Amino acid sequence: MAKKITLEQKTYKNSKGETCRTKVWYLHHRGRRISTGKDTRQKALKWARVFLATNGDQQRHSRRQQKLQKAALELHLDRWQQELSRGGFSDWDQTKVSRIRKLLDWCGFSRLPHLNARKLGRVLDEKIANKELALKTVNGYVIEAKAFGDFLVADGVLKKNPIREIGRNGKSVLRAKKPRAADRTKRRRYLRQEELQHLLHTVESENRTVQGVSAADRSIAYRLAASSGLRKGEIASLRRGWFALDDKPSIVYLSPDHSKNAQGAFQPLPDRAVSKLRAWIADKQDGRVLPLEKKRTSEMLAEDLTAAKIPVIDERGLVVDFHALRYTYCALLALNDVPIAVVSQLMRHSSLDLTAKLYLSLGLRDLLDEVNKIPEF
Repeated sequence: MAKKITLEQKTYKNSKGETCRTKVWYLHHRGRRISTGKDTRQKALKWARVFLATNGDQQRHSRRQQKLQKAALELHLDRWQQELSRGGFSDWDQTKVSRIRKLLDWCGFSRLPHLNARKLGRVLDEKIANKELALKTVNGYVIEAKAFGDFLVADGVLKKNPIREIGRNGKSVLRAKKPRAADRTKRRRYLRQEELQHLLHTVESENRTVQGVSAADRSIAYRLAASSGLRKGEIASLRRGWFALDDKPSIVYLSPDHSKNAQGAFQPLPDRAVSKLRAWIADKQDGRVLPLEKKRTSEMLAEDLTAAKIPVIDERGLVVDFHALRYTYCALLALNDVPIAVVSQLMRHSSLDLTAKLYLSLGLRDLLDEVNKIPEF
């Protein structure tokens, strides 16, 4: 039902004592008299309708903003997740939301007024100092936190993104570059062929369940990582229909939504791995075939390495974690004289430089031997 619009003209007495009316019409609204600036009732009525419609929208918007400002941050996080899902909610979007949820928990933020760059920076600094997070990982958390704050500003809930202050005014050690020694980036090593064979044999023979993942599934996950170079998230995304094991060569399809470069891939598989994969996948139903999502795969692998009496960290401080199986794939190719350009393509590196750096970090290229190739002069 439309609201009644009350319009009137002011009255006043002139110098002769006569009662007169003003030319301008006024609107009665919420106990106030507002000038329409119009000299006819028809024009004033049209103006009043537009004013009431606009003013009503503003009041509704204001009430919504007040309600949202009092809401828990968890509600805003759910709204941000809905906004991200408009373009299709990928695994990476899920990682973003998960990171923000962790930050809110670590910092004890539950309401909008709690958002504070200084405290956030202090918490992340402690994570770096305690070697719980690498500097690169922390930078990823900061990026997602700023994106979440930008969403709150764009939605009108906040006037200014408080997280944008992080890294400035001494509110976080991220304001300056840290020395490399402060980074917890893992220095990995690859598994030698006999180590990999012994690991797989141990997993299959002991037939234990670790973190709810069967021995058969763990064995296949390790085989896939070491024989295709797929990352943990990529392996966890694989579905039954993505394996083409009867093709020549046999391949596994990787969706753009789950690949690191967002381009997808048709990754070839070695014939020696296909027979094991074919027998294993025959019992699988449609959908995802490996329950690795949200699993601590490096801890899982560490438990299997310990059972196989293979050191998780060697005397040089080099680590074998799940991602080291991708390094193993690269090493096995290189040690069997596969050209570096081909290795780079199979590893899906963006440039040969990345592959060359990996060669050097794994000790696959003996620099002394390379120097000795210089002819005598």
